[in-house]
Amino acid sequence: MNAERYREPDPWLRTMERAMERIEATALGFAALLVMGLVAITAADVVGRYFLNRALGWAYDGALVLMVGLGFVALAAVQRRNGHVSVQIIHKLLPLPLRRLAAGLHLAVGVGAFGVIAWANAVYSLNAWRSGWVYGGFGFIPTWIPYSFITLGSLFLVCRMLLQIVAVLRGARSARAVIDGPDDEAGA
Repeated sequence: MNAERYREPDPWLRTMERAMERIEATALGFAALLVMGLVAITAADVVGRYFLNRALGWAYDGALVLMVGLGFVALAAVQRRNGHVSVQIIHKLLPLPLRRLAAGLHLAVGVGAFGVIAWANAVYSLNAWRSGWVYGGFGFIPTWIPYSFITLGSLFLVCRMLLQIVAVLRGARSARAVIDGPDDEAGA
């Protein structure tokens, strides 16, 4: 699609998008640390299990917690880049006004769904914190940690989607990837 159909975002929207981009960059940096933690736990467990005949009993639970964090904290950054798997067969055939409507509806449903996920996991996280819940087995990994990862990642995603809804409604250039799909943005 032609870039001329989109306008520069309003200054306040651009300011909000830049702030969200900084949050997403920080989240991606944290996700990279989680990957390094996963590698370290797995390597230590392999060395302990196969060379020292003593596995780390908490390695599975620890890796699981880090994978939950990895999966959720990067959601907003992936959404910004339109990196989620999607099927655009019919969408690309629609005229621009219908694509904008479809994008707005898609984002609104996502805001609702991930808003509920964020809320529910915030409640679980608080309950786990107050009750001192820990994973079974060795019992020193608190369950509020993965619930907090889910809460924060979902909140970041909701904020990103709200900004995208505003951009779609305003016809801002920053909404191109959401409206036209990932292929059309590559040539911009």
